[in-house]
Amino acid sequence: MRPYLRSLAPVFSAFVLLAALLCLPLEAPLEAQTAANSAAAALQPMSQANRVSAQANLSQQTKLTGHIPAWATANRQTATPVDLSAPMNISLVLRRDPAVETAFEQLLADQQNPASPHYHQWLTPQQIGTLYGPTQADLDAITSWATGQGLKLVSVQPNRVIVELTGSTAAVASVFHTSFAYFNLGTETRFSAISEPSIPVAFSSVIQSVHGLTQAHYAPQSKMSLGQSPATTASRPQVNVGNNVNYILPNDFATIYGIASVYSGGDTGATIGSTPQHIAVIGRSRVAAADISNYETLAGLGNVQPNVVLAGTDPGSSNTDDASEATLDVQRVIGTAPGAQVDLVISKSTQSEDGVDIAMAYNINTLHDPVMTISFGSCEASNGQAETNLLNTQFQTAAGLGISTFISAGDAGAAGCETPFVAAVPPQSLGINALCASGYVTCVGGTEFNDAADISKYWSSTNSNSGNESAISYIPEGAWNEPDATNSSGVMTGYEVAAGGGGESVYIAKPSWQVGTGVPSGSFRYVPDVAFSAADHDGYFGCFAAGQGSCVSSSSGIPFIVFSGTSAAAPSMAGIAALLNTKLGVAQGNINPLLYSIAAATPSAFNDVTVATSGVTGCTTATPSMCNNSTPGPTTLTGGLAGFEVGTGYDEATGLGSLNVANFLTAAAAVGGAPAPASFSLTPSPLSLTLLAGATTGNTSTLTLMSLSGFSGTVALTCAVSTASGTAAGTCAIAPASVTLASGGTGTSMVTINTTTGTSGTLNVTVTGVSGSITVTSSPITVTVTTPPVPSFTLSAATPSLSLTAGATAGNTDTFTLASTNGFAGAVALTCAVSNTSGTAAGACAVAPTSVPLSLGGTGTSVLTVNTTAGTSGALNVTVTGSNGAITVTASIKVTVTAPAAPTFTFSASAPSLSFTSGATTGNSDTLTLTSTNGFVGPVAITCSISTSSAAFQPMCSAAPASVTLTAGGTGTSIISITSTTAQASAKIDPANFAQRWGLGGGAFLAMLLFFPSLRRRKALSSLAVFVVMLAGIASLSGCGGGSGGGSSSTSSTSKSSAGTYTVTVTGNGGTTASTVSTPFTVTIN
Repeated sequence: MRPYLRSLAPVFSAFVLLAALLCLPLEAPLEAQTAANSAAAALQPMSQANRVSAQANLSQQTKLTGHIPAWATANRQTATPVDLSAPMNISLVLRRDPAVETAFEQLLADQQNPASPHYHQWLTPQQIGTLYGPTQADLDAITSWATGQGLKLVSVQPNRVIVELTGSTAAVASVFHTSFAYFNLGTETRFSAISEPSIPVAFSSVIQSVHGLTQAHYAPQSKMSLGQSPATTASRPQVNVGNNVNYILPNDFATIYGIASVYSGGDTGATIGSTPQHIAVIGRSRVAAADISNYETLAGLGNVQPNVVLAGTDPGSSNTDDASEATLDVQRVIGTAPGAQVDLVISKSTQSEDGVDIAMAYNINTLHDPVMTISFGSCEASNGQAETNLLNTQFQTAAGLGISTFISAGDAGAAGCETPFVAAVPPQSLGINALCASGYVTCVGGTEFNDAADISKYWSSTNSNSGNESAISYIPEGAWNEPDATNSSGVMTGYEVAAGGGGESVYIAKPSWQVGTGVPSGSFRYVPDVAFSAADHDGYFGCFAAGQGSCVSSSSGIPFIVFSGTSAAAPSMAGIAALLNTKLGVAQGNINPLLYSIAAATPSAFNDVTVATSGVTGCTTATPSMCNNSTPGPTTLTGGLAGFEVGTGYDEATGLGSLNVANFLTAAAAVGGAPAPASFSLTPSPLSLTLLAGATTGNTSTLTLMSLSGFSGTVALTCAVSTASGTAAGTCAIAPASVTLASGGTGTSMVTINTTTGTSGTLNVTVTGVSGSITVTSSPITVTVTTPPVPSFTLSAATPSLSLTAGATAGNTDTFTLASTNGFAGAVALTCAVSNTSGTAAGACAVAPTSVPLSLGGTGTSVLTVNTTAGTSGALNVTVTGSNGAITVTASIKVTVTAPAAPTFTFSASAPSLSFTSGATTGNSDTLTLTSTNGFVGPVAITCSISTSSAAFQPMCSAAPASVTLTAGGTGTSIISITSTTAQASAKIDPANFAQRWGLGGGAFLAMLLFFPSLRRRKALSSLAVFVVMLAGIASLSGCGGGSGGGSSSTSSTSKSSAGTYTVTVTGNGGTTASTVSTPFTVTIN
């Protein structure tokens, strides 16, 4: 017994006893499954206790670890506020009960052990969840807690160890007691939590980590450059460009790696048993059909397009790294396994979930393609363990389903956290691709051909006519390492990081099967596992029009793309896995145990990469070269990061080496059982059609039959139509109805689908081939049936909204355009209607003309007039309706109605200030202009005032005229004059004269009183008046003489208007129809 199995023997024995007692009915999880798995059906869930108490105290918290990426540092944090209302998608990654986890890992080992009854007995995701998931009570406790905290349950994945939740950023922050920020990484800004999340202590034995708190970003692991073939007049242009420059096409790859004999034996990866085989290419972009077709034409392949499977939001396609990556992956898969059907599984990324994660999970949980390839990468060391936990859990589930997963090792050499294809940024550190770390995936590294010493030994100077290949034989390999950076002209410009990834994981333990010559003795997982050519030195030929490499021949040659990087190696290995599945007739799941066991038992199945095969003399890891995956310094070849040297057996630069595929398949058949029985494949192309009901053109699909495992004979073909949705109906026919195949040969037939008029929906058409006891059914052809479009017309407004003053008669029209569609011709009657949507707005409408004739494909117009009611305001909706028989089309505009502005007037002074000397009669006036606005009509009374001053003598102002009458929109003027005083003479009384005069006058006045002793009381007032007059006369007489005694009088000047600056305010009053308006100007008196 193997050591790792001996340690698990007690658990395994209990496992087998349980398996013998009961039977759980299971459905086949993969296309490769053709019958129920009796061994898997015997498995029963292990008895396990609930780990969350029903009375758990959920207020006590504990922090999880491994969630904050290394790049989320304080010095990179930006001030950009996080939108707390933005939605987030997160996943709780649960851990199994330890005993259950041990049992599941034992099953995975048994599925790869030919001696086990569970060998290649794959489960479904639901079976994995039922047999090896947490208890329902624990799941309920966790989901109830999460939803009770404000999150929404999206789903519990079938394996029952990944719980998907969604909620606002604020809710996520609150539930897990963390906060979020943006971080500037130089070339991009990323989102992340800034503190580790917390969960209730009661859940700590069940919740392993929380995925989605950090923005994960997986980068494509490829480089794209432009190639150009020489101009030629030949009917089939050559793609080699001379100067010892060669490119790898599918037949080149087949020659170099020993696949040509596999193809000639009838194995193209088309089926697993008798079931068509699908390969899932995980991506974030669509591909252009023309790129695939042009590639297939130049490579001598059949014309087959990938199925596009949307796992999430459609990312579309553009000239991006994601689009070129998807194009490379599809072309490499069909170039290596031309008989397999490619499913391009894609999704757009969200802020908290990468599209790769979304697409990968879809294949695992829903699609179940038995081979999956992923050409993206991210630094394991800087991502944190939470990301690795999710990936390892997903890939573990995939292995249990029988899915073989292949991932590119990365393009930054041993410095897995560096950005490839640019100069190194110190300090550099060892790291690997996080997606490669799991032991349940095959990590594919890069090699580089050592052919420079004798190009002609390995490459022909011309291309063949059957696929443009030029490779002659296998070419010795070294580690891919191209530290010299060059420009488009091939001139060296410096140094860059460009080498095959590899090294040791910091989180994943070394699997028990990772043993053999050269495998380090450490405790963690080592990558890569295998490697294939990834160098730009002999890059992969590709077609990508968005990158200027359309592969369309012209007088100047063929522009094409040269792909390099481990992204080319991973899908190539996925194609080889498809050939393996076809060879053995069953899906292989995680093939790593098989790889390492064959490497030990049959070394000829591998092309071992050593220092000798690399061609490097004096190898040292201090200098990047083909004998290692070291990296250069920023500006020098040395001074970078020392990587790993190639060597006999396993090494961390190229893994076990590349494969001799024919030898590998033979060795695998010896390990895995007898080769698949003779059969044939049956592949329709295209696999989807869109037809008008009753269509008689474009309604065919070509059927390609291929001999497998030496099959020969006549295949009888039949077809069947079933309704998948709607009312769609139809019939099918096949011609010819039988095809005879020679051993290793191919044949074709055609199926015609006739859809029933008046129906719509979706049909599934399947083709069945029968030859003796062999029955093969094709993948269904999906036929979308649509009804012919109904003739109609469109109606659109020139402007979607109007803004009008209530009662306005100008600017209140809008032009509506009518256009014939789908062959409509006739007169369209037009009407309109007004409805209030807010406020008091009201009005009426009219269209002119009310009938518009449309010719076939023609257009016409009508003018809408909207008359709003005076005194109202708010919003109206005006709908124009066009009709012709049963056809009615409407279009609406919004009309905003505002009340007219109140009539008023404005002032403007001709001069903003005056300056003159006191008493001046010129320069002391300012002309004011009055202007009617909003229709003001009437007289305006004008007054003015001068600001209060402490001056003894203030100036005065006046307006002339004091009233101005305005007409609507008219103007008028008034002159404002400032009056000030100058110095003037005035009499001054001498005090002595004043006393003398009043002494004389007073005596005279008393003497007069003696003459009126008997004044009657009733005559008192009249008499007093006479006395006053007399007194005045006396006073005047006494003042006439000069008087004596030297008395005298004098004169002096009064003060003029005080110098200074004054503010003059002019006010106009328009009565009841306008508010009072005033305007100031300044006056300076010198």
